[in-house]
Amino acid sequence: MNPILVVVVVLVVLLAAVLVVGKPKKRPQEPLPQSRPVPHQEPPKPPPPIGRGLAGLKEYLRTSGKPSMPISHRPEYSASMRAAGMHKYGKLVAKAVVFCRADGTNPVMFVVSAADKVDLGVVQNLIGPGARLATETELGPLFPDCQLGAHPPFGSFYGLQTILDERFHQESDNIIFLMGHHDGSTSMAMRGYVALARPDIRRVRQTP
Repeated sequence: MNPILVVVVVLVVLLAAVLVVGKPKKRPQEPLPQSRPVPHQEPPKPPPPIGRGLAGLKEYLRTSGKPSMPISHRPEYSASMRAAGMHKYGKLVAKAVVFCRADGTNPVMFVVSAADKVDLGVVQNLIGPGARLATETELGPLFPDCQLGAHPPFGSFYGLQTILDERFHQESDNIIFLMGHHDGSTSMAMRGYVALARPDIRRVRQTP
């Protein structure tokens, strides 16, 4: 064999060997990380609601830190007569009346002083045309733990929106209201009542 050819063959073999040895080994491909399933989590539970109804309201007032005073009096069935029986100004005594739509739905509580009436036009603008006073038959199921017509002006404890007349709010430092019975009322500062009842405040009383 030609010595030159032998040298060329040897060089080619050596070069091939160098290329094979110097080539980095291909690492096995690592599996792509798989997304782990997110464990199911229950949504946080809301804080326990304040007890509803008259019992819950009494406890709410007792623990609120807002001073209040019970007043015993003869059973009276109108706010004006109740004010006279307690020898109180009518502008201090609350009258909580409930209006609803013509079909009896969407009841709303309006709170005015004993000396005032609720403006039906304002009520109809808020509730809808044909709004009217709730009947005794309709009031019973709304306030099942109260004597008829003796419901307190805390509509939220009975699932009702409460609207307080702005003039009553502005002109009276105190408010006296029934607490479920016709022979007993509660007196407290108006600002304390507003802080606890959180009513909407707007003009609702009838003006001359």
